[in-house]
Amino acid sequence: MTPFTPLDFMELDVLNNISKENIVNYDGPWKVYHVHLHGLCGLTEDRRSRIVTVKKVCNMKNLDHKQPDLEVKTLGNINHKNIIKMVCIISSQYANLLVYKHMEKGSFYDWLHHYDYKGAPAPLDWSTRLSITIDEDKGLNYIHQKCGHGIIHRDIK
Repeated sequence: MTPFTPLDFMELDVLNNISKENIVNYDGPWKVYHVHLHGLCGLTEDRRSRIVTVKKVCNMKNLDHKQPDLEVKTLGNINHKNIIKMVCIISSQYANLLVYKHMEKGSFYDWLHHYDYKGAPAPLDWSTRLSITIDEDKGLNYIHQKCGHGIIHRDIK
């Protein structure tokens, strides 16, 4: 396991909690999971289980083998409030996983197009949409102007 921030969970906490029941999306050659971390290492301050988002390669045939390395080198070192943080990579003989901080309130795309999901309010008003768009622009500006190396983004959400 290669961490990019201090971690309070272990590799097995992630590996033991990946199941087909918590697949939330397919992103090209990746399966995307919301993984609940249980036990002391995965609890939040209010004793709820913590959730991380995990990308697992599911189709090696369609994978650009440089993509995971590029994503790790790039996202693992980015620290901006408007860009989701990669917390670690888990690489073993059984799986290659990219572990991200969970977007607790969902993505901008979710709020624009799937506002009827559990816990979401009515569609966003225009001033809120504009505010979120400006924050998204700040994140894009950061990766294009401030990171010092080119970043190709394919899935802005």
